[in-house]
Amino acid sequence: PADEEFAEGLDGELSWDERVVVVRQGQVQIELQGRNPPMVDATLLRFCDWLDEQMPLVVENFPYVRKSGAYLDLSDNVIGPEGLDKLFTVLRSHRVPCVVLKAYRNLLDDSIVDTLIEYLYTQPESFPIHGIHISHNNITEKGALRLIRAAAQCGHYPRLTTRLPLWLRLECNMISNPQKLVADCLQENFNVCLMGDGLCSRRNCNHYSGVHVQLPYFFHQHSRGPKGPQGYDAAAR
Repeated sequence: PADEEFAEGLDGELSWDERVVVVRQGQVQIELQGRNPPMVDATLLRFCDWLDEQMPLVVENFPYVRKSGAYLDLSDNVIGPEGLDKLFTVLRSHRVPCVVLKAYRNLLDDSIVDTLIEYLYTQPESFPIHGIHISHNNITEKGALRLIRAAAQCGHYPRLTTRLPLWLRLECNMISNPQKLVADCLQENFNVCLMGDGLCSRRNCNHYSGVHVQLPYFFHQHSRGPKGPQGYDAAAR
């Protein structure tokens, strides 16, 4: 059955149900995970146009969201970098920072890394993103290292107030040699933590002090073809 949270209007455009964008626990929560059928980039782009029209009212009614930020969940779809890039652009235009991004089990590849790197360097200093969950995608060693390098060098991690690192989920991507990537991080003095003794870039890592990026489950990688949501043909975009 078609997804019940949006419907096609008389003009042929998608009319989105208000439940997909709510202010809960002080944050804007955009919940587009597990759409049926899975969301493609073209649909996400149309959603972003709709969201751009809604955000002025959201910010007017809940002005504190410009500090508390947005929680984005786009997991279990078939979106690519174009749609996600536009979503970041819409939030930035309304000065609402992204606090958590969940986009696991999609069709993201290394081209999304440029969007994430730009965000890491230009995000508000007082409200840096806490976590990026993009496991089960198609990101390679090159893209992963560039993203980790940006997190280590952008100046936001460990975070100024809590001293917490960026929580980055990159397992089950197209990273064929994650051990070498961690060794490369050590060579460049990026402190990455895999939350297990003897696994981190620093041998004396205590899993909380001076860490730029935490990479849970990072050694769990697959390289058997493109990813997508479970039960969906990843080639059909």
